[in-house]
Amino acid sequence: MEKSRLLTHSVPAKLGRQLTTSALVFPAVVLALIANGAVAFAALPAKENLPPAALAIRMFGLTLFAAYVLLIKAGAVAGAVTLSALCPTAANRVRSTVAARPLAVFFLGLADALAGGLVVLSLGHLSRRFPTVGLISLALLVGLIGLTVYGLTGVYGRVGERFRRGDEAGASDVLKGGLALELATLIPLLGWLAQAIVLCMGLGAGTLALLSTRKEEPAA
Repeated sequence: MEKSRLLTHSVPAKLGRQLTTSALVFPAVVLALIANGAVAFAALPAKENLPPAALAIRMFGLTLFAAYVLLIKAGAVAGAVTLSALCPTAANRVRSTVAARPLAVFFLGLADALAGGLVVLSLGHLSRRFPTVGLISLALLVGLIGLTVYGLTGVYGRVGERFRRGDEAGASDVLKGGLALELATLIPLLGWLAQAIVLCMGLGAGTLALLSTRKEEPAA
């Protein structure tokens, strides 16, 4: 009994230390990698010699882009970790879905992304004539993002299992897997393809887990 209490109190403490370390290290690594690419891009020879002001504007734009990428990646990881910590049962269900049907998860997510994107764009176009439709489009977009983050708890968790040490599990797996995947997606070309695959799997896993939950409700 005493051992289980110690373990219960130690896991949140370990997760807190990991979150603190990640909050310091992850942004620094992401910004360093993107800044390295930005410097290399700015150093490329141009057809015309750019004045210093134009180079400064280019670097400022790339810095804003780096901050934007950092916020998206950090937000995805933070959202997945939060969901995993608050709803461990749901997070485990998503992880089991990813482990059992990875291909189905990916192709369902790809279909959802294409169909959902088409609907959002169509509604956005209609909102020019009917402003109220724009709210529906925004709500649908937010729902797709939320469903993707929900599914990413399973994708990140599966990857994080490979870095598990001892009794650490749950949100700790999601944190480690999320950091590893998001850093890997910074690799040019291959990383961008991996990012698309991860997002599709997240959306597909979230959809399948949600459908399986609704199927279980009448039986309960």
